[in-house]
Amino acid sequence: MFQWAQGGNLTPAEITEYLESANDPEQTAILERTPANVDAMLRGLSPEWLESNEGGETWNARQVIGHLIHEAEQFRAPLIG
Repeated sequence: MFQWAQGGNLTPAEITEYLESANDPEQTAILERTPANVDAMLRGLSPEWLESNEGGETWNARQVIGHLIHEAEQFRAPLIG
């Protein structure tokens, strides 16, 4: 279940409806550039850096990318190519 920062849960169907209604060309262009931008930021970094976190319950870079991929697949969003 996805939760907005403002609180309140949205179902996958509600998120899909939102994504389909958000037909903003600039937003689409940003999302389409996301894979290349993330690749440029992480390319060449050591495995140790990619797998380290800031302690506690923080995520490392690999976990964040995995989350983006999962959400893009879950909601058929163009986040990761």
